[in-house]
Amino acid sequence: MQKMILLILALAGISSCANVYAQEATAPATPEVKVEAPADPAAPAVKVNGTVITEGMIEQAVTQQLASRSKAPQNPELIERYKKIMRPRVIDNLINIELISQAAKKDGLALTDADIDARLEDLVKLAMEQSSMTREELAQDILKRQGVTIEESLANYRTNKQFLETILLEKIAAVRFAQQIEVSDQEIQNYYDENKAARYTKQEMVKASHILVKTIDDEGQPIAEEQKAQALTKIKEIKAKVDSEGSDFAALAGEFSDCPSGKRSGGDLGFFPKTGAMVEPFASEAFALKPGQVSDIVETQFGYHIIKCTDYQKEEVTPLSEVKDEISNQLARGKKNQVLSEMTSQLRSEAKIEYVNLADDPAEIARQKAAQQEAAQKEAQQAESTVEQK
Repeated sequence: MQKMILLILALAGISSCANVYAQEATAPATPEVKVEAPADPAAPAVKVNGTVITEGMIEQAVTQQLASRSKAPQNPELIERYKKIMRPRVIDNLINIELISQAAKKDGLALTDADIDARLEDLVKLAMEQSSMTREELAQDILKRQGVTIEESLANYRTNKQFLETILLEKIAAVRFAQQIEVSDQEIQNYYDENKAARYTKQEMVKASHILVKTIDDEGQPIAEEQKAQALTKIKEIKAKVDSEGSDFAALAGEFSDCPSGKRSGGDLGFFPKTGAMVEPFASEAFALKPGQVSDIVETQFGYHIIKCTDYQKEEVTPLSEVKDEISNQLARGKKNQVLSEMTSQLRSEAKIEYVNLADDPAEIARQKAAQQEAAQKEAQQAESTVEQK
């Protein structure tokens, strides 16, 4: 479920700053980072088509992201360090938000409560689908892990500016790129056909128990012929007990089997498919039995087995009609994500973005990084040259 919460955050367009917090484990307890005086909140940091993003807006967004983390740093110097790491990403997000807002105004679009309700419900349905939980189970899991109700958890998104702007971006895309986002019946059919075996077919399965007398040693090597003959004699004696009237296969497995499943679960191996799970001829022999039937002695690379079939599950194919909506939603999400990515890139390419502080300009950051790499490479070459001369 924790993964599902992260998935919801990702779909909401909210950066989790995972890379920042991944560094906390290795960060020194008292890093030597100077705590600088806060910038003037009203001071401009970036201009997006003439609209100003202030230092105060950046500080507020960084602070909100830090506060949302379960392991947010408490040390002032560490907080300052994380803020510097988070700043480029936060600025980037705020620029996107502003561009989306400007695009919405241009298209005459606005966000409504119905839009937000629908998006939140989509997130819940997706979480249910991915976790195989009912709504009630999902609510209980959120309450257990977060200490809040599902309604309280979702309510937090209603005031999250980035989440709201993401919904607005989707609304813009739905108007500008309606045909590109639309999913056809043929696309649904194609996806179903391509994934029928892997996703929509429940394999034929058999449930079996067994009793094993090994013919290999603890290192997996074959035992001597004399010992193998003794093993065969032993499995024949066990088979006679199994075949006797009123015998208890599970009890005999617990008493005689060399397989850990004997004592653990009366030899029960659970359900398994015809291929890929058990060695041959064990698998074929198990599938040849009907529930309740017991095999003759079966030899494999591990030793001699007696197999009992306890249940059978035939292959079942989920019809397209039952998963059509699920497939349609999945394909639509993929198309929508692609369109949103392209649209965001287009908005940025057409925008006039001015950075007041050169240190915030991605182009300048890239230039400095390239210069540092070039300097490091030259230093390495010089060091190598010095070694060769010696």
